[in-house]
Amino acid sequence: MVVYLFSSLIVILSSAIASTILFPQQPLNCLAIFISLTLFQITIITLTLGAVNLLYPSLLLIGSIALGSFILITLFLNSNKDKLLSISTTHFQKHALPNQKGWILLIAITSIFLFCFGQLIYDLCLQVTFVHPLSWDVVTYHLPSAVTYLQSLGLWKLGNTFSQYPGGNELINLWSLIPLKQDAALGLTSLVLNLGTLLVALLLLRDLKQWKYNLSLYFTFLLFLLIYLSINDTQVIFFDIGRNDVTLAFWVLTGSWAWMKSLQNKKVSFRYPWLFWSGVSFGCALGIKPNAIYYIAGIFAISIYNLITNYSPKIKRKSYLRVFYKILWTWLLPIAMISSFWYLRNLYLLGSFFEDHVVKSGLNLSISRNLFSLEIYKAPNGRLLLFSIFITLLLIILISNNQFRNTNLKQLVKINVISFIAWILTPYSAGYYAGEIIYFHPQLRHGLVYVITVIILMSYLSLTCIRIFFNQKSRNILSIIDNLFHHLHKESDHTNKINYLFISSIAAASVILLLIQVINYNPPRGLPGFSGILFYPSNYRSHVYEWVQENIKNKRILNLGLRSYGLVNFPFSNEVTDAGSPATWRLQENNLQQYDYLAVSVDPFTGKISQELAAFLQAPRGYKIVYSDQLSVVLKRIS
Repeated sequence: MVVYLFSSLIVILSSAIASTILFPQQPLNCLAIFISLTLFQITIITLTLGAVNLLYPSLLLIGSIALGSFILITLFLNSNKDKLLSISTTHFQKHALPNQKGWILLIAITSIFLFCFGQLIYDLCLQVTFVHPLSWDVVTYHLPSAVTYLQSLGLWKLGNTFSQYPGGNELINLWSLIPLKQDAALGLTSLVLNLGTLLVALLLLRDLKQWKYNLSLYFTFLLFLLIYLSINDTQVIFFDIGRNDVTLAFWVLTGSWAWMKSLQNKKVSFRYPWLFWSGVSFGCALGIKPNAIYYIAGIFAISIYNLITNYSPKIKRKSYLRVFYKILWTWLLPIAMISSFWYLRNLYLLGSFFEDHVVKSGLNLSISRNLFSLEIYKAPNGRLLLFSIFITLLLIILISNNQFRNTNLKQLVKINVISFIAWILTPYSAGYYAGEIIYFHPQLRHGLVYVITVIILMSYLSLTCIRIFFNQKSRNILSIIDNLFHHLHKESDHTNKINYLFISSIAAASVILLLIQVINYNPPRGLPGFSGILFYPSNYRSHVYEWVQENIKNKRILNLGLRSYGLVNFPFSNEVTDAGSPATWRLQENNLQQYDYLAVSVDPFTGKISQELAAFLQAPRGYKIVYSDQLSVVLKRIS
């Protein structure tokens, strides 16, 4: 525990100091870089140590000291250049802060908003405190993969079928799992990722124009939150502890924001640090999910298009080539360096990036493959998919108009279109398999970047249209609103002292919350949410997970049908290997001799087991039954 807390403290402090160096006068930018630097350091340290099979707690501490020192020394040596990142300070940040009346109004409206979503916030606090992973993917694949890496001290062992997927999300989970040997911090990690994603959404909204008043931006963002939190699928994402969708969305949005910032100033010392951070963010994203390549390809295509359209015979061709090479080195190189390990590992272990059976079934269930099927539009979220197609076409028409001159808005629309294409191309985006049966259910979590960017655009354009309407029909009302906002603000220059206090308070609160959570956490008995085993409604609750946790320690378990995470047993003492579905399992006696226990359940989708497995359970040679109920059985090897 001490090693984990010290490692986390060093990462948090170094990230906080670095962010205030980069953005001494912009608290929102500073906070976003603080969060992303913290997650970046965690990712790089665990990736580096895991690649050389040295995932020891003590080395996490040494790695945090080394990387944190390197980042701070680099920034101190180049502080004059790096401060150029801050030159795009927006108008409201320097001159239109809320006055006392403005703060009272802001607090009152925020309180009403929080009251409306009070139950959601209460449930989220419980989820963060008790850490009960609720997703089948998480307890079957993501967290078991992280435990496999932890037990093998490296990232080279594939524990289950989907361990072939990049493990960037698991790297973040490993940061606390390795030294603590429990999942106490996963709830806070998930909360930070969700809040960080919303913060980047706020930054994207803020950069769409020069906001005259701080509160006008706040009310627009409140409209964004109201829409975002009213969607059931986005609410679920807050509770999806351990899943990689929000992690991917955070890095893609951060990379997109940094890329847009790089276009705002042609000065090299300003542009390329932003472009570099965009590359780092997209590298982290590609190290989490392979579908991040769609976003990268889209951004790269737009960058090349901008380069070509800005071509002028007056400028030497060498200058354009120099810019092109700079993009390659500054943007694509970080992407390749951060993400390539996972794909090279698979190439070495499997002979290919992914096994065909893993990819093919998912591609067949992408939205793009089923776009003209009526069934997908009749399914849950089908109407939202249809609405998304309509909105995307409207936005494309909007930015195609030459009279439309808001450059930042055009760039965000382009990112939105890219994210829509990425969503419909993503495997399993159209639904999921339940055994051999296909269920259409467009997965908004796979299109989270699209959902966020389209809500940003809808919120901004809605208020813009309202303003245009009042400007044409009733300027008196618009004048009254402007005067009201004017009386709720005061002119004020932002000082570095306020920014340092703001970030230091956030850093201190993070450390205190982490300390309280780790000290007070009690691992749950069993696997909450999964004691029913079956996916369809069942009143019967199995106690197989509780029994395994109480009776099996430091053993090798072959798992058929159960969620692996419920069998590893804190402090992750059991080594669990998945053997596929019990409905299709075939006896391989030689393999059985490698395991101390065999844990079996009915197939969670069909409630059945194979005939060969049924025959084996009737007369288990070399094993004896030590636990059984209506849905599961545990056998112990006796020879």
